[in-house]
Amino acid sequence: METSNGWIGEAQQADEVTDAIRISDTSHPTEYTISLWGKLSDLTTSRVWMYRSDGGGGFSHAIDITSVYRTFIYDGTAWTIDGNPITTNWTYHASTAKNSGTAYLYENGVSVGTPHAVSTLWTGGTRWEIGRDTNANQTPNAIFDEVRTIVTENKFPKGVTSET
Repeated sequence: METSNGWIGEAQQADEVTDAIRISDTSHPTEYTISLWGKLSDLTTSRVWMYRSDGGGGFSHAIDITSVYRTFIYDGTAWTIDGNPITTNWTYHASTAKNSGTAYLYENGVSVGTPHAVSTLWTGGTRWEIGRDTNANQTPNAIFDEVRTIVTENKFPKGVTSET
């Protein structure tokens, strides 16, 4: 993955073909927050920016794009929270969810879309994928910066943080 000028310093640039970052994480979060600065190179792609994967096709806890920015969560039922229309500007995205709580999507620090009730978060994941789509192994044509995952599980009540 190439680097590019980022929101802060250098950033990772995905090329819409094979670039991706993988963070191993076998925890089973009872709550999480994922966030990143993202900048699309064009408005023609519909891809996942960041998600939790089991490596076999199962996924959840995602920030992705269609014609809008959105978050995807699986808690026994697949659902999304849709945000604002996509742009080629730098945009800060954050998604947060909690067992028996509520999921939110934020863009540039403002809650967008309709928050959604969560039952029990999916626990099948073994890693975080950044810049890799869940289908056809394609990546968004975008730049990612200041990516963070913050997960809390019962055995780590203060959280586990990974940064890229």
